[in-house]
Amino acid sequence: MDGLLRFAQREGLTEEEAQKTLRLNRPVTEGGWVDAEDMGSESLLIAKAGMKAGRYLEYTCYESTGAPQGWAVLKLQSWEEEGVLRASHGERSDKYYQWYVDHDIRDKGALYHVCTGKHSTCRFKLPREDRRILIHLDRWRLLSPATMVLGEYMKGKGETWGRVVLKEAATAKLAGWPPPRPPGGSGTEEAPAKTAEGLCGAEGRAKSPKEGPKKRLPDDQVRDQVISQDKRRRSGSPRRKRREEGSARKDKSTGRRRDPSEDSSGARSPLGRAQEPRGDADEPPSKY
Repeated sequence: MDGLLRFAQREGLTEEEAQKTLRLNRPVTEGGWVDAEDMGSESLLIAKAGMKAGRYLEYTCYESTGAPQGWAVLKLQSWEEEGVLRASHGERSDKYYQWYVDHDIRDKGALYHVCTGKHSTCRFKLPREDRRILIHLDRWRLLSPATMVLGEYMKGKGETWGRVVLKEAATAKLAGWPPPRPPGGSGTEEAPAKTAEGLCGAEGRAKSPKEGPKKRLPDDQVRDQVISQDKRRRSGSPRRKRREEGSARKDKSTGRRRDPSEDSSGARSPLGRAQEPRGDADEPPSKY
């Protein structure tokens, strides 16, 4: 434990922060042993509240005769049914039980039953066609890095896991983020959710997918069309201006007055009056 506390100090955590992190931000009492012979049905209620996917637990192992055979670590995966767990084995304190895990359990698979009394009196069994091994859990406790480092056979695992969670906590503290969530849920100390404003600041908030460009009202569209047409009438097309200036110079050189009913080529309009100009050929006609 002292080595982990020194590591935490180098990472920028106080001793109090390190202790809480190594307990996964859970109460100290959660690391206590649950004995089904004493607790009865309460042991199953405690298991259902604390045994979540990703959590580690330590349990008392037994020989086929019922004699104690050390302890072993499980990493929880899921509930198979009421009181029955899927899990994977980790460290074992007894070398004979380790052989049993490495051979029989590895070959056949196993399920783990949370007993509500002593394992030797437990009546729960798997169906006859289910060839998996059933292991009864009548004495167990949930683990954290803080409790793992106290067990000789799982101390190395505890130190490795402890450095991981301390590093994550130090990174979160430096960035101003909430503490990382422990495996299997948030525990008793609920971490606030990371909001976009908390991570990026008010200016860094992402635009909501529902937000989009503001729709233009019909009155705005009509106003814009009128303004655009008025500008075109005042400015005129540059090409049209050049044509008109050329015609004016031609008429001036011939010395005759231009009849309004004639077009730019000098031909008289069949209607006997000047035709309304329709704008430049390159410009689309206005809709209004």
